[in-house]
Amino acid sequence: MVNMEMTKEEAKEYGGLCCAGDSEDKGPKYPWGLQISLDDGSLEKLGITELPPVGTTMLVQAQVTVTSASSSQRQSGDVEQRVELQITDMELSPPSSDDKRASRLYGGAGG
Repeated sequence: MVNMEMTKEEAKEYGGLCCAGDSEDKGPKYPWGLQISLDDGSLEKLGITELPPVGTTMLVQAQVTVTSASSSQRQSGDVEQRVELQITDMELSPPSSDDKRASRLYGGAGG
């Protein structure tokens, strides 16, 4: 898994886009758009009957559809690429050990 937390330099770039009241040292930890919000209906579909405590780590497994793919070049020569994904199916569960996860994903021992 890849940790998507922004570096200090990346966070500075987001400084102007940050919520009012945040200081320079206290900006967002992760880029905009990486947060998932689940409403009552979504929680019910996922079988979540009790809200997990804030700070709980969970595992999200999702199937997505690419809804947009684009590439643009700036006058400076920088090329920016973007892919937008729509989650179509997902599962939410407590984290498991790597051994159990590999077995679930690839089946059996040694795949």
